[in-house]
Amino acid sequence: MSYELALIGGKLCDGFNIRNGNIYISEEKIKAITPCDVILEARQSYDCSGFFVFPGFIDPHVHLNLDLGKYISSDNYETASDAALSDGVTTFFDFTEPVRFKEDFEKVLEDKFLQAKKSKVDYGLHFTLGENQGFNAEEIASFTIDHGIPSVKIFTAYGDSKRRTDRGFMYELFRLSSKKGFVVLVHSEDDELIRNNMRHIPAIIDNLSRIRSTESELVAVLDVVLLAQLGKGQVYIVHLSSGKTLEELHKLKNSWSDNVVIETCPQYLLLDNSRLKGEENYLFSFCPPLRSEGERDKLLEFLKKGRVQTIGTDHCPFSISEKIENAPDLNSIPYGLPTLGFTFSLMRSLISDPLLLARLLSVNPAKYLGLFPEKGSLIPGTDADLVVIDMDKEWTIGTPIFGKAEYSPYHGLAVKGKIAMTFLRGELAYNGKEITLASGAGRFIKRNPIHWGD
Repeated sequence: MSYELALIGGKLCDGFNIRNGNIYISEEKIKAITPCDVILEARQSYDCSGFFVFPGFIDPHVHLNLDLGKYISSDNYETASDAALSDGVTTFFDFTEPVRFKEDFEKVLEDKFLQAKKSKVDYGLHFTLGENQGFNAEEIASFTIDHGIPSVKIFTAYGDSKRRTDRGFMYELFRLSSKKGFVVLVHSEDDELIRNNMRHIPAIIDNLSRIRSTESELVAVLDVVLLAQLGKGQVYIVHLSSGKTLEELHKLKNSWSDNVVIETCPQYLLLDNSRLKGEENYLFSFCPPLRSEGERDKLLEFLKKGRVQTIGTDHCPFSISEKIENAPDLNSIPYGLPTLGFTFSLMRSLISDPLLLARLLSVNPAKYLGLFPEKGSLIPGTDADLVVIDMDKEWTIGTPIFGKAEYSPYHGLAVKGKIAMTFLRGELAYNGKEITLASGAGRFIKRNPIHWGD
């Protein structure tokens, strides 16, 4: 038998084991894995000796074409795909615009599908809720599951822009999530604490981490975790920013982790709130904001202990001119940071264990968001999404080459680990220098109901 493609002699890392071997691919799937000395016939082969081969990375959290009214985030599906593929990301998840009325359910989904036509990577969607105007939890569950998007995002903040979900409806969603098979993603900051801080702290960038304080995250997260437990829900806390929050969370003597998954982002692991004091602090206006160096250190400590399950970028770039236009006014500046394109190297620089890296970047997001084993694994019969990596290559991050981001918050940072090749469903997508996939190569991933206990 002849295969279409072979990756020969790599160190295969699936998040559980590392072994030397060959991967054989046909019809977009991994068809066979053999020891290095068992060579099968293939029409095209790549020598991967000296490299690691991971399952394609999954970014569970990007914002593309995010409409803030006056501003729209600068990356679209096509340009964001380029940045993603250069970083080994073969699947990402975007969010619909927040929905407040039932009659808008179909429209926000159609809008995203229209935007996504030029995607070069496979993609999933999270259905975002705004302030509830008449729909119920059963209707949300039915719509999202029927449309293959069994993940719903809510906010505990942003009441002023009618995006906040109240505690009662949040609890209804939690109770229904495990029964019906969907995941509730929660942006966890306490609206009341933030509003109170804004009454006596000037709303300028220098004060961002005081206004949207660690306490505002901690209170909201503890509230969400308690309700998740009571409702036996499937709850995914996005972009957790502070090690202090995790420290307090792990003082709870119960099994909250059965119902709650924690995501953090590279910016909270590598940067601290001293960036909010410099001349270019407007470039770091996003939320939750950067925290103190001590909180960053604690977060990294918990990450290395396996207490964080996934890494998302929260990629949401705006141009430098848009950022500086209304600086330092927090009421006018667009919140968001360009982060897509460097995640693997950043995480490799922090974590030496390849197995933990594979779990954080591939296996866990696939499992918790309903993609595993089709995505996030090296199991024969599944999609041939693969990343070939030089684990020891040292380099320095500069201005982004791919995507529309005009700057990187990690500019000048020395990192370790470089993507050599990315394959999407068996097709070479990035060769180490250029993106080789055509626009529209990506596909929408329609997911089945998700049950974490299965």
